[in-house]
Parts: sequence; structure tokens; C-alpha cells
Amino acid sequence: MQTLKKLSDRLFYLPAYQKTDRPILAAIVGDKQTLLIDAGNSSNHAKYFKEQLASYHLTGDILALTHWHWDHVFGLREMDVPSVSNSMTYNKVKELQKLSWEDKELDGRVEAGIEIPFCADAIKLELGSMREVIIPDPTIIFDKQIKLNIGGVNCIIEHVGGDHSPDSNLIYIAEEKTLFLGDCLY
Repeated sequence: MQTLKKLSDRLFYLPAYQKTDRPILAAIVGDKQTLLIDAGNSSNHAKYFKEQLASYHLTGDILALTHWHWDHVFGLREMDVPSVSNSMTYNKVKELQKLSWEDKELDGRVEAGIEIPFCADAIKLELGSMREVIIPDPTIIFDKQIKLNIGGVNCIIEHVGGDHSPDSNLIYIAEEKTLFLGDCLY
């Protein structure tokens, strides 16, 4: 399993795990708050990220979603912090909330061309046979850009779209000269 990587005193990330489509998760540590980037693809993924952060005595205070895809939002309930998304992501999350993730419905969406087989297989592998997916509404919604000051660190979250998902955001941390692209370019 992956372990949390420390890039600087303010930047941490958990590497991706391809087999179950776990994306990179990240944390930006401010003097007053810690911003998490993405919620993970399951409660287990989110729990693991929180455990890894705890090993550095860190907890998340707010979370930014890079886009709406399942592997970035299914852990949102487990994260249990206010979340930031653009309005397109918010609307897509509302659509995901209505779906069943049981085999029959998931396989039906694959057959209809709505879901890709890789994602369906990864969902089954990551979540097992007992799948209860509850995705809370994002709590802070913006359209083009939002700036968060987490204490000595300014995080700019900007909706830029992209070839992977039209709702994609990037997160720029000026003080660290770091840009998180999420899946903007995929």
C-alpha cells in the first residue's frame, strides 16, 4: 500500500494506486487549517489517507474537489469536513447521488456505454459486494475561482475544464510555487 509522501513542511501527498483506481490525494498545511485535495474513491481510501496524515499529526479542515468522478468523491462522507467544488462538480455529484452502485445497475451502465468497464471493475474491487455509497453535497460552491487563506498559505482553486472532465479544477499554492492539476490533463 502507498505511504504518505512529504514534499515540504506544507505539502503532502498519497500516491495513486492503479489496481482499484485510487487517485493521488494531497494535503496543504497552513498555519491555521489544512486543505485536503480530493476525497478518495471509497471510505477505506479516505480512512487510510486520514491515518497517514495522523502519522504526521495532521488532520484536514476543508477539502477541495478537483472534479466529480467517482474515484475523487466516494470518500467525501468519511472525510467529514466542509468541501469546495465548482457548480458543475456540484451538479454532477447530485446526479451521482441518485445512482445505484450494485452490480446489476453498474453493469447496465457499462452495457449502455455510460460507465467504462475499468471503472466498474475498480468499483467492485475497491468497494466489495456490500456497496453503500453516500456522497454528501459539497458545501462551498463557486463558479470560476475561489481563494482560501489557510494561514500563511493562499490556495487558489480555479475551474479550468480539461480533456478528462469539463468541471476540472486546478489548485495553485503561491507560497509553495506548486500547482495541483488533478486530472485536468489526462
